[in-house]
Amino acid sequence: MRTRFICCLVLGLWSGVARAESLALATSGPTDPAFVARVSDFLAELYAVPVRAAGTIEPVEGDLRAQARAACDLRRADELLLLLVFGNPDGRSHGALLRDIPVAAVNLAAMAPADAPEDLPAETYARRAERQAVRAVAFLLDLTYCPNPHCAAHPYQTLADLDTLARDLCPPCRGRAQQRLTGTSLEPEWAPPPAE
Repeated sequence: MRTRFICCLVLGLWSGVARAESLALATSGPTDPAFVARVSDFLAELYAVPVRAAGTIEPVEGDLRAQARAACDLRRADELLLLLVFGNPDGRSHGALLRDIPVAAVNLAAMAPADAPEDLPAETYARRAERQAVRAVAFLLDLTYCPNPHCAAHPYQTLADLDTLARDLCPPCRGRAQQRLTGTSLEPEWAPPPAE
């Protein structure tokens, strides 16, 4: 029997501009603390913002969008919310984005579907979850699909396609995401050489 849990990552923002001070993590249901810590640490390192525990929420019935809407009570007025959902009945949908709230949800159950081999490596599952979490935060920050086939923000059709993407954003996307989160870029800005 599959376990059901929900993890929430809350992005604290400054003054209505998409600039995060921190990420906060909340869980619901029986969780794997090592898995939650892995995704949390990965996002903290990638986006260069601290991650804090945000408490617990209860799972709700419904599709992925209903799960995302149910988590809105955890969201402060100046925050973005990322919801990681395990055990979602809508197993086909990999994610949902509710920009009006703003909340993004990632369906972890879809990262290891029921028809997956019993011996699906834990590393494959964890990397899929990390990619989807990175994508969800990027799209909440108004990044668009990236043409770079190795960027985590590149579109995909199947889990096999998802597995070929990097877990990280490409340098231009990462720079834009970092700028929108903190107002600074981790990647140096390109400038043309001075005219002679």
